[in-house]
Amino acid sequence: MALVRLLDEVEQQSGPEVELAADWYWTIGASDAFEMHTEPSPITGQLADDLDDLAAQLSGDRPPVVWHDLEHLVGLLRHLAARDIPR
Repeated sequence: MALVRLLDEVEQQSGPEVELAADWYWTIGASDAFEMHTEPSPITGQLADDLDDLAAQLSGDRPPVVWHDLEHLVGLLRHLAARDIPR
């Protein structure tokens, strides 16, 4: 699986824990991302919220909500991608 391979590479480069030097970020909602007839409005996301929400889902505190959990996962993945961009 591509995601597992990429996350293994992140772990090899950065170790088992990734420093979250940022917290807030800009994003657009999944429902707006593929609507090409109107310009999306950016919204803010928060890495701390992403982590908390995914931890609650993984702990079994609530059942998975695919669209919602993927939105949180995307925030974390975008942070990993941004950290890897050569400056």
